[in-house]
Amino acid sequence: MKILEAAIEKRVRAERDAEWLAAIDEVLAIARNSLDEAKARNPFGAWSEESMKVENFEEFVTDLKARMTKVSNMQTTSFPVDHPGVYIGEELEARGWDQADLAYTLNAAPQSISLIISGKRDISPAMAKSLASAFDVSPELFINLQRNYDLYRAHEMVDRAMRRAVVFLVLGFLISMINILIYVLFVMET
Repeated sequence: MKILEAAIEKRVRAERDAEWLAAIDEVLAIARNSLDEAKARNPFGAWSEESMKVENFEEFVTDLKARMTKVSNMQTTSFPVDHPGVYIGEELEARGWDQADLAYTLNAAPQSISLIISGKRDISPAMAKSLASAFDVSPELFINLQRNYDLYRAHEMVDRAMRRAVVFLVLGFLISMINILIYVLFVMET
């Protein structure tokens, strides 16, 4: 089931990235056409500085596409990692226990068990030891589940931050290109 979900997520991510690349291509075409029109209206041929910016724009977009493809192909794991509380909830269900039973066994507050199972509280080493004795497993199991979840979350945050940075970079560059176009068109009008 998790492999199927991961495959669907990967396909959705690839489709979204393809839409981004298509949008970048469209913006590049619009900018190229606008600059070509501005060049055509410039009777004096004084275009050297602006033509350098166009060349840099082409290189920038090519580099941006490569970086975005690299970011989208980065896989943190082959599948999403669930919070350890999910596994505890499944184990409770398999044993026919409820959260109150586990809280009683661990001599813990029912609210803390509820927070762990709902994924709102992480498992501390002390709690891992208590859970291990209640479920007759190694404490390392719960520590590793928590560590893998934390690592997955960290990768996801980095991935989101990189995507946001690419978006802001593209927007900033497009705004500067629009400003250049407005300036060039304004100068030619006067």
